[in-house]
Amino acid sequence: MPKRCLGRSKRLQPEYQTQSSVTCKPSREGEVKMVCSMAGVATQAWFKQLRRLQSYKHAILAGKQSPAALAYRAECWIAIRNASGFCPDIPTWWEQQCHSVDGVPQFLPWTSPNESAVALAIYESFHTHFRAFEQRSTSLRMKYEGSLDFFFGSSQRPQTGHRTFLEGTVLHHFGCRHGK
Repeated sequence: MPKRCLGRSKRLQPEYQTQSSVTCKPSREGEVKMVCSMAGVATQAWFKQLRRLQSYKHAILAGKQSPAALAYRAECWIAIRNASGFCPDIPTWWEQQCHSVDGVPQFLPWTSPNESAVALAIYESFHTHFRAFEQRSTSLRMKYEGSLDFFFGSSQRPQTGHRTFLEGTVLHHFGCRHGK
């Protein structure tokens, strides 16, 4: 159990922790790149999945049949099927999507597909979905990147009729009596 879960007054002095932002490793030459480097956690999870699929595609297209190559493809496919960031999981998410690429299986296979056409179709379909997701999340971020007035103004009711003058004046006089 972490120390912070043990209750109050267990720590007598402040504990300092280093903060680090989770970022994806930079893409190599020829690999797919993220449009926005300041992406959110969900976009980074999708990008990692895209990179896994790209690695799997390259491994299939290499065509090696050595035991190490087969083991790498199997491990890569397990990582693809167990990826986080998809609701409720990647196989269910995959079934619910409309795929515009020919040759894409409706259900994500349990075992790693050995046909290069299927691996390429899965990669291209997910790449299309990723670009749409990335564009949607980037446009939402840009929409609210403006001033705080714009951010809070978008959640308030629109004003009806703006008044530029006072319609009436009411004066009240209060008298104070000192003494008895």
